[in-house]
Amino acid sequence: MKSKALPETIAVLLALSLSCSLFIPAARPTTPPQAPPSDADVPQAATQALPVSSAPVPQPIGLAAHSRDKLNFYDQQGTQLFQKNLPASAFLQPDNAHLAGNYLEGLPGVPVIFYSIADEESLMLLNVNGPTQMLVKVQAFAGMIGVPGLPIFAYGTVDPQEYTHSSLFVGTLAVLPTKPVLTLDDPGGWAIKPLAIKVENYQPVGIWYTTIPFGIGGDIVFEPRRGLYFLDLASSQSTELLSQDYAPSTLAADRIWVAYTDTSAAPLTIYNFQTGDRFSFPLLSSSEARGAGNARFSPASQHVAWMEGNGWMMAEVPSFIATLRIANTDGTLLKDLPMDNFSDASGLGAVTWVSPAGWLDDSSLVVQVRGAQWDQAALLLVSLPDGNLSYLAPGEFIGFLY
Repeated sequence: MKSKALPETIAVLLALSLSCSLFIPAARPTTPPQAPPSDADVPQAATQALPVSSAPVPQPIGLAAHSRDKLNFYDQQGTQLFQKNLPASAFLQPDNAHLAGNYLEGLPGVPVIFYSIADEESLMLLNVNGPTQMLVKVQAFAGMIGVPGLPIFAYGTVDPQEYTHSSLFVGTLAVLPTKPVLTLDDPGGWAIKPLAIKVENYQPVGIWYTTIPFGIGGDIVFEPRRGLYFLDLASSQSTELLSQDYAPSTLAADRIWVAYTDTSAAPLTIYNFQTGDRFSFPLLSSSEARGAGNARFSPASQHVAWMEGNGWMMAEVPSFIATLRIANTDGTLLKDLPMDNFSDASGLGAVTWVSPAGWLDDSSLVVQVRGAQWDQAALLLVSLPDGNLSYLAPGEFIGFLY
């Protein structure tokens, strides 16, 4: 774990050819999860200090996609709204960038916080107008998350001299982080990674986080994770929500639902912290070696989409295949879509990767697909309930525009 992996080595996949499966209730964790705080009052539209919205989940008006040295912004129909040039040092992925403001018609963009490998690693700000500027140094960066449409962000780092020590930071563009809000010493090198931020009155008051093995590489399909915790920033107290026996894949926007797997290759399970409802979706027979992951809940938590896969991407003859799966949160399986189903709509020829990127609304799922080369990327739209596929935009998904 002492060497940091290159981006290409960290992305690899899963696959399957599917058949319909029934859901079965999953066994409860040995330590029942506690109910986490709800994420309250995320504004539907705000630039800086606007009144708190009564709507807890903002609705995207579009998305951002990265392609080479450009960051392109599109509306829900895939029409380009504007484009930004990126410095050569920019390393953009969904976990490495945050759209830190809402889009106002007529403006040439939104502020974007992104990870840069220049100057020994840093977080940079791509301004709406004016030059790009450095915000903070982040040696041994372990990932970032932000609040939708707001200039609030949290990130993890690892001590570059001793990888068993990691730190969690949170701040805003107005008040940049200077000291960690949490530190962790783990002999195995598991580092803190933030998953979501709780806000009240436009200020961060809590952070959901997990731990990851920093710096690993290889033929990895799903990022290894261990445990789910909530840090209350006022008391500096952390609460364990899922033990280290479980790997959280994603939290719903309301933070009531969580999708997780056992830390080994395992089926995806969804769990409701309020009601205790729990459903596990048996793996397709072709997914048993690599498991499930990359889950995404729809905005109102009606549906969940995830990926299963099989085979290897880094083999001399790549054998990886993937399947996109969609279910209701009542445990009803809706769709199994093997990656070959996306080839025609993608315009990339043969598709070698398919994974849910997120939901524009509760019936419109954005899907990331890739061609023969990793940088041959496109975003497609799956419409429910008919499962119709359509082309949305080129590039790699970075985040939603609000």
